[in-house]
Amino acid sequence: GYLDPMRFERRKAVVTGASRGIGTAIARLLAAEGASVACVAATDANGIETKEPYGATAHSCDVSDAAQFAALSAEPRTP
Repeated sequence: GYLDPMRFERRKAVVTGASRGIGTAIARLLAAEGASVACVAATDANGIETKEPYGATAHSCDVSDAAQFAALSAEPRTP
């Protein structure tokens, strides 16, 4: 497939389920196309392989828990 490294430049993406499978693939693709990616997993965020090679950030959060999601949303962002 065709990748445009500038397609998502200056865009931010939050990918849930990013610790494995399709979530990892989506996070990597968005990062490869220029997005600033926050990888979210309900389990240990240190297990998210996506973050290192693509400069993504990793966050542990159960998005079905309103309090956890609110805390994630309130975290400071980097440009």
